[in-house]
Amino acid sequence: MQIISNLKQIPITLFLTCAVLLLHTATTLQPAFSLHFDDLTFVGSYRILTCHLLHWSTDHLVWDVAVFAFLGACCELRCQQRLAWTLLVSALVIPLCIIYGLPQIDSYRGLSGLDTALFGLLVSSLLLEKVRERDSTGTAIHSILLVGLAGKTLFEAFTQTNIFVSDLSFTPVPLAHFLGGTIGLAAGVLGEGRIEERRIERSHLPDGVQRFSAT
Repeated sequence: MQIISNLKQIPITLFLTCAVLLLHTATTLQPAFSLHFDDLTFVGSYRILTCHLLHWSTDHLVWDVAVFAFLGACCELRCQQRLAWTLLVSALVIPLCIIYGLPQIDSYRGLSGLDTALFGLLVSSLLLEKVRERDSTGTAIHSILLVGLAGKTLFEAFTQTNIFVSDLSFTPVPLAHFLGGTIGLAAGVLGEGRIEERRIERSHLPDGVQRFSAT
């Protein structure tokens, strides 16, 4: 029962994870969700969002889904609304930027761009939280994680290889990771900024009002 209760707290992550796994096995459904830039039409524009649910291979799938499920659950437990906005903006921006920025690429699949967005969201929000708490160790750890994300993205951009996925059947798209990381970072910073603003506003309320608003 405890497991079911926990799963109810992460409906977005759970739904998308199940959808990705289902589509990988239901190959007959994949053409309806696949995005090919050359024949993209207005009617098929929904594929800009659904292309993230498809993967080129099982190796590609396993890495992407494992990271997505973990980071998605962590982010959704902290703030479901921020998770939803981060995923939506990333899912739209990444394919559109690839279309215009990398015309040599004719198709796109995978959760890796969204994974990077979730990583940026989670780590940046935790970093600001540790800074606010004056936790020097936590601040250092999360700063290193962000530097590591930047280093990974730069390495992939210069080498045109994936660090974690060994599959060579598709071309890596470091631009997707850069965009996802940037969007996630912005969502984390802006979200924690709003939380801090609300905390300061409550601290200036009369004691009676503050106690009332907290219940």
